[in-house]
Amino acid sequence: MEQHKRLKALRVKLELTQQQMATLLELKQGSYSDIERGKAGFSSSFLKGLITHFKVNPIWLCEGDGAMFLDHIEEIERAELAEANSHPDSHVVSVLEKEYRKELDEHVSLLEKQQHELENLKSMVDFLLAK
Repeated sequence: MEQHKRLKALRVKLELTQQQMATLLELKQGSYSDIERGKAGFSSSFLKGLITHFKVNPIWLCEGDGAMFLDHIEEIERAELAEANSHPDSHVVSVLEKEYRKELDEHVSLLEKQQHELENLKSMVDFLLAK
């Protein structure tokens, strides 16, 4: 499934209209509609808004992997952490958890950078096609 289709699936799951979703993300309804129809790409600020407002898993949204919402991931992590803390190596698990979170932050930064590069490339292609 493509990104824009996952975005629509998210909106339907949240039982929101395009107008409501656009308002929450501080966009015009038409701009949101363009994104959901695949006519425009995700900006890093748009992605950040989805993560902040709805706790959307950016890996699911961009790649289709994992759970739709971060809450589910956090519940799994808490269960794994509780189990790990019952073992004598709990300090090692804590260090690994910090590394995992750092790696997740790096992935989000990389996705934002790739999005920016794709937007620049699209602008160049649009410019060349206009000639």
